[in-house]
Amino acid sequence: MTVFYFSFILIRVLEAICNNGKITVLKHSDI
Repeated sequence: MTVFYFSFILIRVLEAICNNGKITVLKHSDI
């Protein structure tokens, strides 16, 4: 149960990082 919960958080963190990276790339492209 704990491992599943940890994995879920880890995936969410990775998704957040990927989303921030995409947003940053889009902003740089606009500039």
